[in-house]
Amino acid sequence: GLEAAHGAAPAFARRPVSKKKRRFTEGGHGLDLSYVTESIIAMGFPAGDPSSGWFIDRIEGFYRNRMEDVVRFLEERHAGQFKVFNLCSERLYDPGRFGGLVACFPFDDHNCPPLRLIRPFCESAKAWLAGGLERVVIVHCKAGKSRTGLMVCALLVHMGFCASAAEATALYNLKRTQDGKGLTLPSQRRYLGYYADLLARARAEGRPGAEPGPGRRLLLAAARLRGAGEGLLPGGNLPGLSVSGHGGEVFFPRGAGAEGPNGSGGLGPEVAESRKVRARHGGQWHNLDESVVEMGLEGVVVQGDFKVKFHSLDGDYWVWLSTIFVQEGTLELPAAELDHYDRRLVKDKTLVCELIFLSA
Repeated sequence: GLEAAHGAAPAFARRPVSKKKRRFTEGGHGLDLSYVTESIIAMGFPAGDPSSGWFIDRIEGFYRNRMEDVVRFLEERHAGQFKVFNLCSERLYDPGRFGGLVACFPFDDHNCPPLRLIRPFCESAKAWLAGGLERVVIVHCKAGKSRTGLMVCALLVHMGFCASAAEATALYNLKRTQDGKGLTLPSQRRYLGYYADLLARARAEGRPGAEPGPGRRLLLAAARLRGAGEGLLPGGNLPGLSVSGHGGEVFFPRGAGAEGPNGSGGLGPEVAESRKVRARHGGQWHNLDESVVEMGLEGVVVQGDFKVKFHSLDGDYWVWLSTIFVQEGTLELPAAELDHYDRRLVKDKTLVCELIFLSA
């Protein structure tokens, strides 16, 4: 096989990295790669190529997909019929390695894309596939799992391969993983649902595509945490809080951190320091009763995509939302809907996050 030709150590290293993802092993290949359909392929990052300019990328070539092996696979099985879609915001490579047929739709690992990014990705992939029955698209991020899963599932719904977000997720989880845990991050599942809903609305109204628009402007007035754990009692490990968008601007409660544009939180070192202090001491959280704490916010106006992040010594957790779907009033988010909450050292499964929105 191909991996044997390059030595046993790389092959031995690559299998654990794939974890529960399915690998492609036909014809002597050994790649972290899966056919979701005959024309849609999900894979891990093609690493180890000097064109990325990263020393670590060359090291990763020993335990991730190697660029040369991915190129060989595509030339053997899909020569002249493939297009690669790179979702990594953190990694690029020379498109010439794939004959120039590379499109980039980048967003950060463990996060959601701008909602407006999903439609052009789907339309680009669909347009390529429309050029012939033998054509395929290859979608990857770094691990080829979560970000890849969100966009592949959106494409499955967009092209009518699946009738719903749930059906697309079930298919992807089956084809990409051995344990059915492919698209698992709550916010990414939420954004897939957002896109499927936008697509259904557009088609019901006779419009060609799901264009999200800017969304309503809302004031995030307060955040509450409810739960039975001791962490919500006075003196407990209450988290710091920040709100950001894809531009990277971080907002803090007025008076609690550095001042930035329009009274929002600044981006300098003062912000990082105030974040550490609040994570350690609980900042402006106030107990409403023995199981509820609240932080009042000022001047935090959100529109479109935004992320609310809780900075905790036990492990950070967060949620991505869009004001296209968020309404005025109280939005309740149980622990299971908070990204990475399940990875915390100490977690209270009864916890519910409440975000209070007012009209801006």
